[in-house]
Amino acid sequence: FFSAEKKLTDSFTILDSDPSHDDSQDPAATLSEINLIPKDPNSQIQTIRLWATGDSLIRRIELIDHFETVTTINISDIQVNSINIEDRQEIASYFSFTPPEGTEIIRQ
Repeated sequence: FFSAEKKLTDSFTILDSDPSHDDSQDPAATLSEINLIPKDPNSQIQTIRLWATGDSLIRRIELIDHFETVTTINISDIQVNSINIEDRQEIASYFSFTPPEGTEIIRQ
């Protein structure tokens, strides 16, 4: 989901909001809700719930695993196209990471 290596429809069944959820007291209730159900029966995630604005900005993500553990990610202060992707110096100024010496790096 986060790596975007495939189209969502390749890995997930996409459903509208679940009417059994009562989100009436939830600020995210004014957003559109989408549910992603993994097609892989061995997935560690049971459901991903996304809330998006009318212009398709994801504002909240809930990851629900098979133990019913819910991880919620709230996204705020979104700035669309705020970085010039052609300006490598600008990009480098926002993020730089050097792993500590001896760190094992695993690539999948």
